Amino acid sequence: MAFKKEISEIFNLPVGEVFSTVHIVWTDVGVYIEGVKKILGISGEEVAVTTKEGEVKIFGKNLTICELGGNSLTLSGRVDTVQRVGV
Repeated sequence: MAFKKEISEIFNLPVGEVFSTVHIVWTDVGVYIEGVKKILGISGEEVAVTTKEGEVKIFGKNLTICELGGNSLTLSGRVDTVQRVGV
């Protein structure tokens, strides 16, 4: 909780608003998405998910699910593009 409080003070926002968005972190070898509601489709070249802020598509090669739990998804493989649809 100290981290959330510190960030909220830096940006002058309530703690709930600091962490109410979808977080996406990726490199060329994997992607982590927090705020996932549903997996819409998955193949080795494309993964589509819905989040509370809309749809996210990941394009690449050899994409596989490493971890899925709670509201987060971790993929491995070569990630070429991460795209928010309708934003």
